[in-house]
Amino acid sequence: MKNTPQAASSSSLDDTQPIRTQAHPPTAPQPKQRRWWVLWGAVFGLLIAISGLFGALAGSQSAQRTLQVEQTAQADTVLREQFELGITDLQAGRYDIARQRFEYILQEEPEYPQAASQLSTALAILHATATPTPVPPTSTPTSPPPTRDLRPAQTLFQDANSRASNQDWSGVIDVLQSLRKNDPDYETANVDGLLWLALRSRGVDKIYRQANLEGGIYDLALAETFGIIDVEAEVARNMARTYLYGLAFWEGYPEKAAYYFGLVYAAMPGLRDSSGFTAAERYFASLVQYGDQLFNQRQWCEARAQYELAAGIRPSEVAERLQRATELCLGYTPTPPGGAITPTETPTSTATQPG
Repeated sequence: MKNTPQAASSSSLDDTQPIRTQAHPPTAPQPKQRRWWVLWGAVFGLLIAISGLFGALAGSQSAQRTLQVEQTAQADTVLREQFELGITDLQAGRYDIARQRFEYILQEEPEYPQAASQLSTALAILHATATPTPVPPTSTPTSPPPTRDLRPAQTLFQDANSRASNQDWSGVIDVLQSLRKNDPDYETANVDGLLWLALRSRGVDKIYRQANLEGGIYDLALAETFGIIDVEAEVARNMARTYLYGLAFWEGYPEKAAYYFGLVYAAMPGLRDSSGFTAAERYFASLVQYGDQLFNQRQWCEARAQYELAAGIRPSEVAERLQRATELCLGYTPTPPGGAITPTETPTSTATQPG
């Protein structure tokens, strides 16, 4: 069969047309791959959120620490200024103002260095130099001033030595003061030495035998203007000061009072104040008061520890408290029988209390 011209033309035309491939739709991502991308995106977002949260917390804590440091520094500055002002007041003779400053410091910071020591010094001077209430003037003529001792200085000095032999320390001081008025330059070194001995001995005697702690501290302070006091006198003064520290916290802060009276009790349980109470009695009362405070705060084991210390002094008076606290501490009873403990009355001192 012969090819016709029409057929050849049609075949050539077909050869010149572009070849069209069959179009296929884009392959969609598999569902599993899509889930992984979503999951990783969520995790990444969560990590960013957590990082931001930790950053905010760190910033907040840093700000709080900075504020606390600033507040502490501010409080320390105030206490330091009050302490320095108190020392200045003591040196200037403003003892009552100094007392108020040191009491404020101890109220804010009971362990502030040397504040309790300076307070006891101010109290001792205030008690020793207290003036009686003035008597209203009357029409009666005032009595003449005491007659000046006109004995020669040598005679007065011999009299002072004689009184020292009899341990009449107040008499020694009075005679030597009269000598100084008559003849300030008479045997200065010997007179100063005898005054030191009299003041030192009277100070120790006031602390140990006369229950006059403030007066004893004051005499020893005067003795130091003539010479360094010896070890025995220093111990007596430290015990008196520590006792007075306990009185400064008496009833208001039983844990502090127990601490200071405990120190005195360990060394001199029989040391007394002007009210007649001993260090042992005040230590016992402070322990019981502190134990009652802890018991009523449901701190059974801590209360038991205080009652055990008190039982070492007066076992029968604290036996019931000790038993109740022990049972609660060990879990023998779920609730305190009879409720809270009613605090006992602490000994009332007739001595002047600070504050």
